[in-house]
Amino acid sequence: MNEPLHALQWHTAKSLHQVQLLSCDYAVFDRWRRPDLQAPFWRLYWHDRVGAFIATGERTWRIAPRRFVLVPPHTPFACGNTATFGQLFLHFRLEPGLTGRAAPYVARPDAGLDCLARAVKRALLSDPEAPGISLRAQALLSLVLLTVPANDWAARWSDPRITEAAAGIRAAYPRRTANTALARKAGLHPGAFIRLFRQTTGHTPGAFLANLRLEEACVLLHSSELSIDEVTAKTGFSDRAYFSRVFARRMGLSPARYRKLVNTDNRLRR
Repeated sequence: MNEPLHALQWHTAKSLHQVQLLSCDYAVFDRWRRPDLQAPFWRLYWHDRVGAFIATGERTWRIAPRRFVLVPPHTPFACGNTATFGQLFLHFRLEPGLTGRAAPYVARPDAGLDCLARAVKRALLSDPEAPGISLRAQALLSLVLLTVPANDWAARWSDPRITEAAAGIRAAYPRRTANTALARKAGLHPGAFIRLFRQTTGHTPGAFLANLRLEEACVLLHSSELSIDEVTAKTGFSDRAYFSRVFARRMGLSPARYRKLVNTDNRLRR
């Protein structure tokens, strides 16, 4: 007969973060100049030589060896270089994210992190299909993210009704769930539910779903060979013209232009 559990103390983490690695690449650039970059996912940059920088507004960050630069989602920035350099760059999604900061983080030089970055670089150069690459990259991401100030992390939503509603929207994605159904499950009048959802998440339920669709569209344009019509259908937009208008309004460029800039097979082509 099994004895029941009897714990003297029990401590449960209240905020669980999930990292989804989208790409892990090493490239040598002699030209790295773009006036306007932004994406709905995170970027991590590590360079093995001096000579490159990123800039937002009037501030410029130099990317030096042993230094890691984290760019949060939806951060407009420019990049440039004055010399040839090697770059390890990781694209990833993080849930939950930050409190709304839209500026890069620069981690202090760290010998341990630098050693791990070099190990990822060596693995990419020797065998890009090795399963250990993604595991090392995940470890590197986690350690660099730990350098972000604690106050900048966003907590999970405190109201369980909104947490459940957001989970319901995600579960039904890409289909739209009626606000009346979400409100009924939350035990609220539809108007009160929408106000509470907006106060808690910063978005209406409809805008929350639209963000999910656009994020998924960016990921598909970034890493798949689906046609734009297929991306439109897969992300729940009614037609390609509407999808293109919404995408351009949010991202500042058309889906086709975005794919040309960031798609895995295209991004290193002249």
